[in-house]
Amino acid sequence: MCVCYSPFHLAEYPLHGYESPDLLPAGMDADFKLMAQLGYTTVRTYYSNYYGYDIAPIAAKYGIRLYLGVYMTTESW
Repeated sequence: MCVCYSPFHLAEYPLHGYESPDLLPAGMDADFKLMAQLGYTTVRTYYSNYYGYDIAPIAAKYGIRLYLGVYMTTESW
């Protein structure tokens, strides 16, 4: 099974009031742990890192394959 992922929902995400993204890796780790427990084997994400924290090592820790999507900001692309 596959799912599209973004950590924007996390309370630890800096846009939700946290001044520092230091707690973000723990939140992403918890998400990937849950996805693995639910049987997801593949994740598509739009970015390879969030606030400088690479997502690949977290996915690898749980045996989840990653696909990087391209975030299109305009239709002219």
